[in-house]
Amino acid sequence: MSGPFESISAYIVLGRYTLIAGRPALPPPWTFSLFLSTSFTTNYSKATVDEFPSGMRERDIPVGVFHFDCFWMKGFQWCDFEFDVDFFSDTRGQPVRLHERGYKASPVPTCIFIPSITASRT
Repeated sequence: MSGPFESISAYIVLGRYTLIAGRPALPPPWTFSLFLSTSFTTNYSKATVDEFPSGMRERDIPVGVFHFDCFWMKGFQWCDFEFDVDFFSDTRGQPVRLHERGYKASPVPTCIFIPSITASRT
């Protein structure tokens, strides 16, 4: 990106280009934070889901996003996007309890990420 007697910085070129094309918005702060997942635990239950965020708080480790992995759904039915009521009998209460503990939906500092619920109820 230079002529015979000049050098053009990539920063200058990109800066000028983004003036024309537009600049992206900065994502919400929680997107840069630690994401905590249940990580496919074998003992997946309401108690397990409650313990993960509590353990991080006890250790003063800030978590921006709590992610339910696929085991919140019925075993081997990971495309129906329905809570497994054998483990989560209070399907509306579980996210509410996490919200009450400081895990909130975007754009506030923390959020709960449950793929189908996040997509359909935000």
